[in-house]
Amino acid sequence: MTWFLQTPEGRRYSSHEGADVEITWEVRKQDVHTRADALVMLTSDGEYHRFGATGFDATVSFRYEVLPPLP
Repeated sequence: MTWFLQTPEGRRYSSHEGADVEITWEVRKQDVHTRADALVMLTSDGEYHRFGATGFDATVSFRYEVLPPLP
């Protein structure tokens, strides 16, 4: 299994393999948003995938309110 994290502006973090992984999202200025969706995607090395041409077998979206830093 290979895991990916995609941030609201489409930046994809490097893949992580295995059943137990830890993915860290380094929040940048462009991530400040009232509805910032972080998409976690899972794929296998099989020939066929649940979401066809996308190459992914599972996805889940987490919505965050990312506020600017305090002065």
